[in-house]
Amino acid sequence: MDVARIMIRTLEHKVIDEIVEVE
Repeated sequence: MDVARIMIRTLEHKVIDEIVEVE
């Protein structure tokens, strides 16, 4: 089941979006 991978990908994108907003 790839649910864990999907959650990890979502968290990564969330962090990346936050970093991009800060810059």
